[in-house]
Amino acid sequence: MSEPVPNLDEPSRASILIRYAGLWALIGLAAVFVVLVNLPAPRGTAPQVAGSLAPVSLATPVPTPRSALSALPTFTPVPASAIAAAVNQANPQSGQPPAGSLPLTVARVIGSEGSGPGQFNQPRAIAVAKDGRVFVVDTGNRRVQAFDAEGRYLFAFDSSDRENKFAEPFGMVITSKGELIVMDADEGQMYRFNLDGSPLGAIETTTRFYKPRGFSIDPKDNLYVADTGGSRAVKLDPSGAVLLEIRDRGKDPGQLDQPCDVIGDPSGEIWVSDCVSGRIQLFAPDGAFKSLFPIAPSDPLNGSRLALGPDQALYVSSAPSHRVLKYSRTGQIQGDFGSEGREPGQFRIPTNITVAGNAIWVADTLNNRIQKLQAR
Repeated sequence: MSEPVPNLDEPSRASILIRYAGLWALIGLAAVFVVLVNLPAPRGTAPQVAGSLAPVSLATPVPTPRSALSALPTFTPVPASAIAAAVNQANPQSGQPPAGSLPLTVARVIGSEGSGPGQFNQPRAIAVAKDGRVFVVDTGNRRVQAFDAEGRYLFAFDSSDRENKFAEPFGMVITSKGELIVMDADEGQMYRFNLDGSPLGAIETTTRFYKPRGFSIDPKDNLYVADTGGSRAVKLDPSGAVLLEIRDRGKDPGQLDQPCDVIGDPSGEIWVSDCVSGRIQLFAPDGAFKSLFPIAPSDPLNGSRLALGPDQALYVSSAPSHRVLKYSRTGQIQGDFGSEGREPGQFRIPTNITVAGNAIWVADTLNNRIQKLQAR
């Protein structure tokens, strides 16, 4: 026979209640803690990001779609006072002199990474007007930016005809009449502008280009196109009519394989950067092969670009070695300038090179800036 269950007296009941009440209190506190930890943090003022531009008030709101496009109002100058001094580093000083044997110094650095006024996303072409204004193809931001002779930002434009946006602006030249011509590599089309950025229409040609990566002009306003995808070099008259084609594809002397630049000199001879094959070739005015000399091979997008100096020596931007090289017309190396890095006088994938007077302008593409070099 089982024993009867004893009755709990009042003190025992109170002790049990106290014990369980403490347990439930601990569970409740833990639940409150979990809720508080997972609450969203209150919104505060966004942290200020260090940069080289002072705030700029723009009349047009920033569009949300196609964020890679410039948010600047077309043809509307932003006052130079709105641009911080860091955008234009006149006579920059680094810890050590630039490397190389050419007697050059950095006179000016313009730009920094970004999409605001005076900022760049992989600039790839530079043209300098007679009044000293500097125009830069800001390829990654799909626009052209203009600066005064002192490097202060003036304005930007991003439309080929006020309606259609640039797809891949890549090359640019200025004619003797003061017109700006921009090559859109995606469309293989050339567009004309006044120096205030006003569109003047497309140049109609009797040929089509596929991803052209080189674009230049000679003293007679003849245009030269390195039709990279078509593996040819084309000379056009100012109206766009084809004057000459060098189009034999291959790797033998006189043949081309995805050339990345072409320029004409005052004598009528034509220089071609056959960058994939790692050489520079010289052709006669009628397109006949004359000579070649080797350079470091490079890809067509970032391959070596060409410019003629006042002494008719050939300047070459060498992306593989992050330098500017100077060659004689017979291919002898005469000196170099620069090294890889971020300091003034250093480069990260230099591409377009432009000679204007006694200055050499270099598109320092992956440093998102341009540099002006001058003789010491």
